[in-house]
Amino acid sequence: MNNVRGYTTKQLLDRYMSMKNFKYIPKNKHLIFVRSNEDGIDIPDDKCYVFDYDKCIDIIPCTTNKGLKGTAVMLADYINYDAHAFGLHRKKMRALRQIKSIPYQRDYTQDGKINPTSEIFYDIIYMNIHGMTYNEGSKIKATKIGGWSEGCLALADNEKYESMIDMLEPQKSVTSVVLNEWNV
Repeated sequence: MNNVRGYTTKQLLDRYMSMKNFKYIPKNKHLIFVRSNEDGIDIPDDKCYVFDYDKCIDIIPCTTNKGLKGTAVMLADYINYDAHAFGLHRKKMRALRQIKSIPYQRDYTQDGKINPTSEIFYDIIYMNIHGMTYNEGSKIKATKIGGWSEGCLALADNEKYESMIDMLEPQKSVTSVVLNEWNV
């Protein structure tokens, strides 16, 4: 289930370039996540747009939410340049591992909604980007977040996720941003 609205490449890049910390659009592959305003409970209702420089090459359903446990939430509307690199999530799954400090907020509630504190932290806490199954090669399209997003960004369509990881693995690092859904 994907509740977040769709955006054109131009709309996404215009919004990207409007971020306060904007420096450049990466000339390699990078990720733009859009966080749904609906904030559905325990469902992957966000989108990950996979870009190759200024061209969107795939869209993958995902969650940028924290799941049902109180934990960290990646700060939205802030570009995390070269903050992730290929590695393993929990030593089990090919993933993009956090390698630089990125801004996040804490959410101590367990209601499945994003209710972050106002305080912003900058640390390496392994807010990774990964799939929602440890079964490599699985064609699963997850419909529930469960424990897959305890601070991480989790992609729900495993076949598309693994294709994305295959594309990103050769890069030294990957830039990403979480954008809050907006009206056009």
